[in-house]
Amino acid sequence: MQDPNKLISFVVAFQVIAQGCKNILVQGFPFFYEINDMLNVVIMGGSLLMYVYALLTTGRLRIPVQTIAVLFFVGMTYLFTYMFFSQNAKYIQLTILKTLVACFFTFLLVSKLSTFEYLCKYFTKGSFLITLSGVLYAEIISVIAHSTTSDWSTYSMTMSNVLLLSVLWQLNAYFDSKNKLALIAAIIGSVVIFIYGSRNPFLAIGFFVSIKILFNSKRKSSSGVAIKLFFVSFVLIVLFFFKEILAFVGGMLDSFGLSSRTLYYLINADTEDITTGRAEIHGKLWDIVLNDPFLGLGVAGDEVAIQELAHSMYLSIFVTYGMILGSLVILYLFSQTIKGICRTSGLNHDIIIMYVCLVFPRSFTGGDIWANDSLWFLMALIISSLRQRKRAMV
Repeated sequence: MQDPNKLISFVVAFQVIAQGCKNILVQGFPFFYEINDMLNVVIMGGSLLMYVYALLTTGRLRIPVQTIAVLFFVGMTYLFTYMFFSQNAKYIQLTILKTLVACFFTFLLVSKLSTFEYLCKYFTKGSFLITLSGVLYAEIISVIAHSTTSDWSTYSMTMSNVLLLSVLWQLNAYFDSKNKLALIAAIIGSVVIFIYGSRNPFLAIGFFVSIKILFNSKRKSSSGVAIKLFFVSFVLIVLFFFKEILAFVGGMLDSFGLSSRTLYYLINADTEDITTGRAEIHGKLWDIVLNDPFLGLGVAGDEVAIQELAHSMYLSIFVTYGMILGSLVILYLFSQTIKGICRTSGLNHDIIIMYVCLVFPRSFTGGDIWANDSLWFLMALIISSLRQRKRAMV
């Protein structure tokens, strides 16, 4: 009989990587953009069938009680929304297939795992496909510009968010086993994000690299200390000569006929609105939430209220549940994360740290609890890891 961990890891990795590559290619290739809706149905529908098959054939791995409790709470949230905020239904229906597959089913299956060995293997290999998609995007975007906008643009937040996932998996492979090919791919992915993507991903990359070098180094000798001192010195030099370095990089890109939105906002941070409209969105939603702090607006309440996503995972939680219940939800997320970090080791600890860096630093300016598949992935990793630890102690 096939190892259930291997089957679950494969179908989850397939869904994430296939959808990620599709999302990148849609941004740069007009042909893929024209059939995007069909591709979404094919990939998500096919993934859903694979998920159901995996769920039915991996009965040896029982569903954790905590997973059932979380999904029950989610179900009650949707039921409450449909009962009292029926106007939200049309917004929910637009993304329900993606949310069901990428968030809830992924959460369910990953939490069943008794080892992350296969998950790490498949995601590391698949990350190179995402990097290749990013390079193809960069090539085509420089010629015909962004396929999803009528104005000339090379910027894509979607591309940078997907490519970020591959960069982190590749960096994890490098720090774990000194995989130089993974490091090269991570550097290429980071460069593509810098030129064509958002600033937001570099929060995750910066946090992850800093943690791995300063706090999680496997080298205990003097060479390990030297690496840490060099890293700290390098960061201080970059901060001290920040403007000069940005100007140099900007000139280098200009010489190749390239430009970077990230670089533009960093250089002009004193004169430009670097929040790119998020501050206004956050202000409107905070006014709504604070005017009625006891009851939220339900799932997709932000879109109904201001026809915009919250662009903040934390704010989207408050919009959904209100201040009181929303605070409890955030407290649960933080407490689970702290448990996951403190009570795990080895591969499990490394992957949890990676996803913590992927989720929490960026969630002030991006993400939505009902669309943030990385958040649900992280919570599943933690539930699975804590159960693995409990079993090992018996």
